[in-house]
Amino acid sequence: MPSKWRKEKGIEEEVIMEHKKLYGMTAQAAKYRYYTVMRGLRSFGISFFDGKEIYQVESKGKQKTKNREVKLGISRYEVVLLEADTNEFIHQFDLDKMKSYVRYVLSILICTMLVEFIIIILLP
Repeated sequence: MPSKWRKEKGIEEEVIMEHKKLYGMTAQAAKYRYYTVMRGLRSFGISFFDGKEIYQVESKGKQKTKNREVKLGISRYEVVLLEADTNEFIHQFDLDKMKSYVRYVLSILICTMLVEFIIIILLP
């Protein structure tokens, strides 16, 4: 058990109670239950990468650049940004929305390129 959880009151009793629920189960049934619980977690299936977030803070009328340690998580549904120390979610970006935005920008870019191409061909 992680050291930060050991200090919490009542955590040992909760672990014992959960263990009693699993007592008498076959190994296969216990593994299946474990995987179903794990799939329900918000961070299941996310690959995390360490990084730094650079942001600006206004102090006494001046812009100061600061950075902090973060974890960038990527899954097939979303991109998340977590604080490195506490693992709390800072930002969450839905990939479906990002894909539609990229499609929109690409369609504008392609249309602009086509118009420029047509103008170049037709004007000479």
